[in-house]
Amino acid sequence: MRTRISLLTLSLLLALVVLLAGAGATGPAVVATVPVGDLPVDVAVNADTNRIYVTHSGELALSVIDGSANQVVDEVAVGQTPWAVALNAATGRIYATFSGRPDEVYVKVIDAASKQILATVPTGSWPIDLAVNTATDRVYVVNHFDGTVMVIDGATNQVAATVEVGFLPRKVAVDQTTNRIYVSSQNGLTIIDGSTSQVVDSIALDDYPWGVAVNPAASRIYTANTFDDSVSVIDANSKAVVATVSVGAEPEELAVNPTTNHIIVSNGGSDDVTVIDGATNSIIATLPVGDYPIGVGVNPATNLVYVANQNDDTVSVISDPPSDGTPTPTPPAGTAPFTLAAGWNQVCYIGTEQPIESALAPILDGVSAVYRLGSGGVYDRWFPDRPEVSTISTVSPYKPLLFLMTEGSTWNQTPAGSPPSSTSLVQGWNSVCYTGTLKAPADATSSIADDFTILYLLASIQTWSRYVPTRPEVGNIDQLGQYDAVLILATGAATWTFGP
Repeated sequence: MRTRISLLTLSLLLALVVLLAGAGATGPAVVATVPVGDLPVDVAVNADTNRIYVTHSGELALSVIDGSANQVVDEVAVGQTPWAVALNAATGRIYATFSGRPDEVYVKVIDAASKQILATVPTGSWPIDLAVNTATDRVYVVNHFDGTVMVIDGATNQVAATVEVGFLPRKVAVDQTTNRIYVSSQNGLTIIDGSTSQVVDSIALDDYPWGVAVNPAASRIYTANTFDDSVSVIDANSKAVVATVSVGAEPEELAVNPTTNHIIVSNGGSDDVTVIDGATNSIIATLPVGDYPIGVGVNPATNLVYVANQNDDTVSVISDPPSDGTPTPTPPAGTAPFTLAAGWNQVCYIGTEQPIESALAPILDGVSAVYRLGSGGVYDRWFPDRPEVSTISTVSPYKPLLFLMTEGSTWNQTPAGSPPSSTSLVQGWNSVCYTGTLKAPADATSSIADDFTILYLLASIQTWSRYVPTRPEVGNIDQLGQYDAVLILATGAATWTFGP
């Protein structure tokens, strides 16, 4: 059972404050090319840790890319050549499919933190694709030659069901809002009800769909039609095709960036990527990438897209800013930019002590409410238009704040001197601005290893990642970075020294 915290913040759906990538960009653009292993095929992105996992049909390992540095920093040895990859950020599990000899068809379950293989689950013939529903902890595996989808229970790593879906199924996508699973095949889409693991509907398509993706917020389904050089846009409610968008040659894979409402399509036959605006179903960019792009993964927290180029052993990194026509400003020298999305955000305030109205002046138009954890686990508050109920008058440097924003904004902060090298903890819950260097959580908290029971870090997908010092196997935080705002449950008074 997932640990629950009896604090206001954990009852709210919040968005993680992240640094903007591609400063100054006005539209999608290739910002980096990362050399990886032999014949990269598929990509999975962990937005919580900013790690990108790449499978290779010519390697016995997964490459791990650091999204902040755009370089390979690690690999996960798996023994055979993996094909498709997916992950569950909430549990820290990676799932990869393998299809060698007839007796070598399975899914391997890998712990992202330890890189250990936790389980090997036999599958049907040629497990060509898989997807994860993090809300239900179910994994859906497409067995191409068997015409089935296998459902794996992520808690037990056991097969919970096998669903017949039709002739030569190819790709799968999950709508976590409706718990519907969409499977592409030669004749269209099969729809599975995730609560019953039964086929409940289908959508006939004539364009030989391959890749499939969904945008739950827009109730849209997208298919990449390889032989028709197009993308079908389908209304998830009416199940009608509402638009067909011509793209590059032989589109295979596609992914949705829910932050920008953009659909990114890899065109293997023309060595480029098409970016479609989901609001207008129009093309906003066509970007040359590497040789034969296939797998596509999106980090909605950083608005970066990762495309595996199979024939030149690279991954293209694409910046995907919103289509509002407003360039992302370059932050002034000496400042640190923090991106606040519409909705809830948690961010470290790093400026000088000053009245809250002054500190928030650059973003004031978008602020609806501000909260700050005080003594006894009680939140102080500030509302722009209700001074009579506000209890925050000033803000202090290196203290986390909880924002409710009516619109997105970029808050450029100037650090107040050198960041503190330590902070005092009280018994109970503490909201802390971590100011140390990038470290694994065990290293970052080594000075208080015996003084706390759990640490939470707000993730970009509005769930809480965790680190438990006595049970590292249940943790899913790979690293703590400078200015991460964390919640930590201390067993008594202690001093947390961030260290060099």
